[in-house]
Amino acid sequence: GIRSVDGRENIDRWLSVYSGKYVSIAYGTNDAWGNDGSGAEAYYENTKYMIDAVLAAGKIPVLPKIPYSTNADVNTHLDDFNGMIDRLYKEYDGKLIQGPDFEAYFRENPDGLSGDGVHPSSEGYDAMRQIWAKTMYETVYKAAPDDTDPLYGDADCDGQVFLNDAVLVMQAIGNPDEYGVEGSD
Repeated sequence: GIRSVDGRENIDRWLSVYSGKYVSIAYGTNDAWGNDGSGAEAYYENTKYMIDAVLAAGKIPVLPKIPYSTNADVNTHLDDFNGMIDRLYKEYDGKLIQGPDFEAYFRENPDGLSGDGVHPSSEGYDAMRQIWAKTMYETVYKAAPDDTDPLYGDADCDGQVFLNDAVLVMQAIGNPDEYGVEGSD
């Protein structure tokens, strides 16, 4: 039963202890469930607040589309709620990442929903994990510009050079076949 208002009320506290770079803001199904459509604007305001909080914390928000549902209590006004997500995509163009389009996925694959027509089945959750991974790979990791000079000696690629990097280099030199080091003869 968690709704976007719950995210809004807790986001600042959560961000104060979160060290990651990307923050998923994935609310909306429960906001739309049984709603007469008037809640779409409140959903928008709550989500906008969370996006602003994430940006203020120096992190990057990721906003997926709300999943399609075969349950009429959810999908009757789902277009209104996902329309608010489209609005946020336009407003924050270049400042947030468009997450997976779960509306399109479950509309095309309703068999991925459980018997209530709202919650994903085990297979649906597996598909969601795969879609998340693919979306983040395609939009973030694969698309990341490679315009920085390499940090020489950073063997573990953590952006810093410390003793553990030297240990990794020495292990690679000592075991070239195991580490795939070429030209060590």
